[in-house]
Amino acid sequence: LYHVCIRPAQYKRAEIDADIAAFELEVGHCLEPFQLAACSAIAAGESVVVSAPTSAGKTCLAHFALRHAARNLAVYTSPVKALSNQKFVEFSRALYSEVG
Repeated sequence: LYHVCIRPAQYKRAEIDADIAAFELEVGHCLEPFQLAACSAIAAGESVVVSAPTSAGKTCLAHFALRHAARNLAVYTSPVKALSNQKFVEFSRALYSEVG
């Protein structure tokens, strides 16, 4: 596995660590190493693509990314209609103001 990170000038490690720690408290569990890496990149303003098996915890990353989208547009895709419907309900119940 090869990965190169170029951090933006405004990157603040302590702020990102605190944000991720708060998110772990919110979701009620410690994040896996791949989730920590992805959340760090998202919080630093980087784009992230995650490929992981079913039930590995990708939706947790989607919630973190949606929190960081704030006033920007975020797109969540899924491979099947049933999962799309499930996530629509789940995201609608969360703190996201507009889901559609």
